[in-house]
Amino acid sequence: MDMGKKIRTSVEELKSWDEVDRALREIGECEMGIEALEAEMNIKINAAKIEAEKLGKSLKTAITVLSAQVKSFTEANKDDLDGRSKDMNFGAVGFRLSSRITYSPSKTAEIIKALKDHEMTEYHYKRIR
Repeated sequence: MDMGKKIRTSVEELKSWDEVDRALREIGECEMGIEALEAEMNIKINAAKIEAEKLGKSLKTAITVLSAQVKSFTEANKDDLDGRSKDMNFGAVGFRLSSRITYSPSKTAEIIKALKDHEMTEYHYKRIR
C-alpha cells in the first residue's frame, strides 16, 4: 500500500456496489499496511534484543561471579549474621530455613534413624489436610 495515499476519514454513505467493492479493497490495503508496519517494528525489536543480549552478556557473567563470591563468603562467615540474615548498604544476605520437609514414604525408616542418631526424638506433629 502506498503510505502517501490519502485515506478516507469522513463517514459518507456508499451509493453503489462498486463503492462497496472499492471500500473493501481499501480496507484490505489498510490491513496490509498495518501488517507491513508491524513486521518492520518486529524486525527492529528483534535487532534491539540481539544487541541488548550482546551488551548484557558480560554483565550477566559478572553477576554470576559476584553472586558466587558473596555466597562463598557468607557461608564461611555465617556466625557474623544477625540471626539468619545481615542487612547491608546495597541489599541483604542470608539463609532461608525451609518451612516444609518433603520426603519419599519409602525413606521413612531412614529419616527416623537419622533423627534418632542426631538425638532429635521430640517432635510436634501437625496433620496437614
